[in-house]
Amino acid sequence: MADELPLREVRVWGRRASHAQSLAAALHARRPDLRVIGVDSAQAAFDGADVVVTATSSTEPLVHASWLTPGVHINAVGADDPTKAELTCESLRRADRIVVDSRELTAVHGDLSRLVEVDRRLNAELGEVLAGSAPGRKNDEEITICKLIGLGVQDLAAAEVALNMLGAPRDPAAIPAHAWEVHR
Repeated sequence: MADELPLREVRVWGRRASHAQSLAAALHARRPDLRVIGVDSAQAAFDGADVVVTATSSTEPLVHASWLTPGVHINAVGADDPTKAELTCESLRRADRIVVDSRELTAVHGDLSRLVEVDRRLNAELGEVLAGSAPGRKNDEEITICKLIGLGVQDLAAAEVALNMLGAPRDPAAIPAHAWEVHR
């Protein structure tokens, strides 16, 4: 995302400060032109941000409606089962547009499953927006949320794009074995 958007600053917060510091250091090493700073709270990460990414396994919402300012966009990629939540119900209600990867899965997993009015709050699926059959953001003042539960087919498509951008061989057998290692 930092390579696609004209970002000047990235703020990193995590429930484990050591993990947040490691991520901040890795981002700064990759993009020394970005101002990458660790912050002491989730709210400090949100303060004045245009784009926010949440990627947690939290069981309690971390993002509150009062933090959402006109024009903010949130990519929420954690909270992928019924026990998890990153966004409060009030923050979801405050959004002007909510795009999801799957209406069916989002209705039963994560943040949106906690909303009684989930069906009427979802504006589109990500595939519909990308195909042009549903609008994304309509104006610069909208508060938008892209809530992704995780679909294998989208993960594969994203991996293909990433590999193509890296100039990786198209034949999986030509990819070195160490590239398949999982790093945690």
